Amino acid sequence: LRLVHLCNPKRIWVLRYLVPVLTLLYLCYKL
Repeated sequence: LRLVHLCNPKRIWVLRYLVPVLTLLYLCYKL
């Protein structure tokens, strides 16, 4: 549980940063 608790914030931050960028890249590439 401790390891998961420590890893979660970084994963959440990375997901928050990557999801919009990936969606924009996908849309631009699709267009």
